[in-house]
This record gives sequence, C-alpha cells and structure tokens, in this order.
Amino acid sequence: IWTHALNDEKQQDAVKKVYCGNETEMVNTMQEFKSEYVFFGPNEREEFKCTPTFTSSKTFSKEYDQDANQVYKLKKSG
Repeated sequence: IWTHALNDEKQQDAVKKVYCGNETEMVNTMQEFKSEYVFFGPNEREEFKCTPTFTSSKTFSKEYDQDANQVYKLKKSG
C-alpha cells in the first residue's frame, strides 16, 4: 500500500482500512492496490492501536512471525 503514486490523504485512509477496518474494507482495499501482504510490527501496533481483523481472519494466512513482527498474506479467492 505504501506507494509513491498516492496522495497522503488517500494513502493514510487506505492504510487505516487495512489495519483497523472490517474484513470487507481490508480485502477490498488490498485488492484495489493489488497488495497481497500486510506487515504488522511494533510500529503498526503503536500507530493504529486496534486489533486488525487479519490477525484472526480465515481470509489471511500468517506467513511470518518472529521478534514481534508478523506478515499476513491475503488468500486468493476461488
């Protein structure tokens, strides 16, 4: 989601939807920006202060978990 082509407001809104939105918002936002992975580490926990849906969703798989850093992958539908 961090891309140079987005203006700051749109980028911030998209990132907030991925970390703090409901599952539909998260999936739609990631698909819109053609993102497959979400990084969740200490900085994200501090900034967003929410429990992201992807941490307990069957729509995402945990691909990496070490030293308080996690990476989740959006599963392909179909």
